[in-house]
Amino acid sequence: MEDRAFESGGTGSPRLQPLARPQTPRRGRTAGVLALAILALGAVSMSAGLQRQPIAEPRVYLPAGGLQVVANHPADDGPLSVHSYDVTDVLIRMDELRPTEPAEQSLLAACLAILPGTVQLENGTLTAKLNEKSHERLQQMLAAWRVGGHRQILIELRVIQADLSLASSIDWLQAKVNNLQQRGSLPVVAAHISDDQLRQFVQDVSADSHSNILQAPKMTLFNGQTATIIDRVQRPLVTAVEPQDGGWLQPVIEVLDEGMTMTLRAVTTGDGTVELMFDLQTSRIDAVAVANLPYPHPEGPDGKVTVQVPTVLTTSAAATVQLPATQSLLIAAPQPFNSSEDDATPAAIFYALTPRLIEAFEVAPAVDQVATRALPQLNDYSH
Repeated sequence: MEDRAFESGGTGSPRLQPLARPQTPRRGRTAGVLALAILALGAVSMSAGLQRQPIAEPRVYLPAGGLQVVANHPADDGPLSVHSYDVTDVLIRMDELRPTEPAEQSLLAACLAILPGTVQLENGTLTAKLNEKSHERLQQMLAAWRVGGHRQILIELRVIQADLSLASSIDWLQAKVNNLQQRGSLPVVAAHISDDQLRQFVQDVSADSHSNILQAPKMTLFNGQTATIIDRVQRPLVTAVEPQDGGWLQPVIEVLDEGMTMTLRAVTTGDGTVELMFDLQTSRIDAVAVANLPYPHPEGPDGKVTVQVPTVLTTSAAATVQLPATQSLLIAAPQPFNSSEDDATPAAIFYALTPRLIEAFEVAPAVDQVATRALPQLNDYSH
């Protein structure tokens, strides 16, 4: 595995250092390992003849601000197979959109940046040796490139904790996302908002002492590419025991996730509109009770074995929306509260998604027509 360090802030900021000592969790955040994993197959360094090696474990680094970033993602599993794709129409579309750039080199460089495997481009035919999931991703991206080319899309996500009243200027009924698919125990709503509405909302949140912009990661994707953002805490709980030979009991430990996972896919047709697919998954351990099992234990309460019984609140929301260049998507997940408490305020977690087309980007240096993807490189996600 190739270890990399990146600047964590502006001029003079210290570089990322390996996590080597216990960290004090921030006030209001659950103690544990909080990792923001940007699992996007983004910009990479490329060279001919280099084979990507499977990565056994992610390394965690700690920048000065306290945010932990998982710099690498696990290698894809599954057997490799070879398929060929006719990309003549893709090359024609790329020439139309960017006539000053060599289409063949740009297409090959984009494939190498995204796919873990070997690709070859010759006479309008792209031959790829990949696993099944990577072939599916390649087919999705080629379909998007036939329409909108291999343009890049910048997506900014703002995770905001705020009072619902700060978003009262938004007409949630008029601007709601009609095709929102929701499941779980907590409510979720979503609406199209303008840039001016988002700007005003962020200003109101910044001025409110009880509200916070928790995170604001950015990612750059190729047209049709899929990425996953993870902000999650893992908690181990003893939820059962298994009797073993000799009369002793083996604890069964279940690791539960708390936090957010969001999968995004952006597609553009080239007219400035971005079709954004999102799938939001959230979970929260609301309470942990205990229960006694009918196994004798001299040190347990009442001489019995006690296990933990968690109550987990989960929700998911998914939709595909069309966002013009001047619009964003605002998702609100209202948090449950007890109305009998005098100081109870209806709060929510907001997720603001803003996609933007990148009009131009540099083509990688000359890449051989037969090459293999090198190890990925972590983008600098500023906050």
